[in-house]
Order: sequence, then structure tokens, then C-alpha cells
Amino acid sequence: MSHVMTPQYLRKNTSCGIQYAGSIGFLSLGYYKHIAKDKISIGLVYGFTPKNLGRPLGSLSLKVRYDPFESKYAAASV
Repeated sequence: MSHVMTPQYLRKNTSCGIQYAGSIGFLSLGYYKHIAKDKISIGLVYGFTPKNLGRPLGSLSLKVRYDPFESKYAAASV
């Protein structure tokens, strides 16, 4: 995801994401649940492409991400 953010009102171990011009659509929004000590993320993502950029298209995707390593720089920025 391009920009991942975690608003305070969401439960622990969850996040939201926004992606611009990705493979799911011109604009996509996702909600993710992090499990297994934040090594695995499972998310539901809705992507939309408007009519003026081709044909109108909406897609719903299930994404699974596995992060076996953690960078000391990524942990410092949290």
C-alpha cells in the first residue's frame, strides 16, 4: 500500500490503507487485520476506476501479506 495509517478509534492490530493508481483500481481503500505478532496481514480492499479513465470498474480483493523480517528503522518510526 502506498499510505498506511492507523486511526486511534480502530481496534488494536488493525489498519486502514489507501492506494492511488494501483493494480486493484485507480483508487482503492482497504482494512487490514494483523495477526501472528504482526507478521501476517489479511485485508479486504475495494478498488474503483471511474468511467472517464476507461470503463467503470469496481473490484473487491482479499490480500494476504507475510512480513518475516522487521527492520530496526521501521520499528523506530512507529
